Amino acid sequence: MTLTQLRHVILLTELSSFSRAADAAFLTQPALSRSIRALEEELGGALFDRVGHRIEVTPFGQHVVEQARVICANADALSDSAAQMVAGSLGRLSIGVGPGPGAILVTPLLLYVTEHQPNLKLQIMRTEPEQLLKALRERSLDILIVDSRAIPADHDLAIEPISVMRAAIMCRPGHPILAGGLPVTLTELKRYQCASTIVPEATRRTLMERFGPDGHPDRLFNLQCGELGNLFELARLSDTIVIGVRHAAPDLVEIPTQPALNINAQYSWVSLTGRTLPMACKVVRPFIYDRLRDPE
Repeated sequence: MTLTQLRHVILLTELSSFSRAADAAFLTQPALSRSIRALEEELGGALFDRVGHRIEVTPFGQHVVEQARVICANADALSDSAAQMVAGSLGRLSIGVGPGPGAILVTPLLLYVTEHQPNLKLQIMRTEPEQLLKALRERSLDILIVDSRAIPADHDLAIEPISVMRAAIMCRPGHPILAGGLPVTLTELKRYQCASTIVPEATRRTLMERFGPDGHPDRLFNLQCGELGNLFELARLSDTIVIGVRHAAPDLVEIPTQPALNINAQYSWVSLTGRTLPMACKVVRPFIYDRLRDPE
């Protein structure tokens, strides 16, 4: 068994076609078939079934593919870390960031790397936690920085709490709602466009506990967007009211409510259990932990 054979299995699984997989591996189809067949003979079972012009992974093959991904990822990590030590480089780091931490963290992190870690090749993906988790499991990402309530507590995930940050309902300075009596009621809030990111289930429950059925996100929010920074900018330019992490938009004005909001974000560092992380994690981890905290 070789790493090359395992990579062939992974490639064929992803492309579901011998011809496309052979092209991607710069092989002839017969050569790819021989590689797969030799591995099947060594392991003692069929990895793929042919279904018309497509191939499907067998249950046995699925088990092999899962292990192959781990083995190849660890081999790549070993190769990268060795090369980094020889070259004096920090190598590559791919981070997935959810909407809340993205609004707080991304620009300062990019600036920090630009000014202090020029040898680090950094890639950042910003999207919803479900897509980030898929990319993490496919090993397109090394770590995630997300609200831990938005991801499942699965056995293959190592979830390390970073901080709890306070959320608030906010608007621009001079907003008409500030001219009335404070705190405001939900009815008063809903006279304006209200916006949020995609709301985790735990936050949905809390909103409904605070405000009743009208606190359900489908009733409360007219606008939802995966980029919290865009929502903050919308609030600065209009009478839109936004809910988000207070520290992420200190220039906006917090709107006290009756009953009080009392909602927070619970940010965590998430990686795959047992996966060797890039050396660069040791460099960026303290910076991330320091940034993702409410000011004292």
